[in-house]
Formats: sequence, structure tokens, C-alpha cells
Amino acid sequence: MTDGRLLVVEDDAAQREPLARFLRSLGHDVLVAGTATGAQALLDLGGTDVAVADLRLPDGDGISLVR
Repeated sequence: MTDGRLLVVEDDAAQREPLARFLRSLGHDVLVAGTATGAQALLDLGGTDVAVADLRLPDGDGISLVR
């Protein structure tokens, strides 16, 4: 059982992966993406409860993504 599905959107793997590991250790189902395009594809699948997005991504910005 998980406490919710989270999407972590961060282009820097050195930041993305430790955050994802930490959230998984708390019982969350965590999806990760390194681009706005990749994140949008995951969001389109549905079932994401929370998204944590970097403001500056290589192909867009986090604010537009979460809108």
C-alpha cells in the first residue's frame, strides 16, 4: 500500500534521484521525469496525486507544467 503517487520533475539527476528515494522510503509511489515533455506524458496517464516540479526545465518550465 502506498500513501499516494507523486511525480518528481527535475532535470538534474543528482537532485531528482535522492528526492525520489526519500519519498519512496516514506511509502509513496514515485514517478520521475527529467523534462516537461516526459512529465506531461506521465501526467496524461492519470493517477498522479502531487507533482513537484523544477521551475527551469530544458524544454519548458514547471509552473506551466503544473497548470
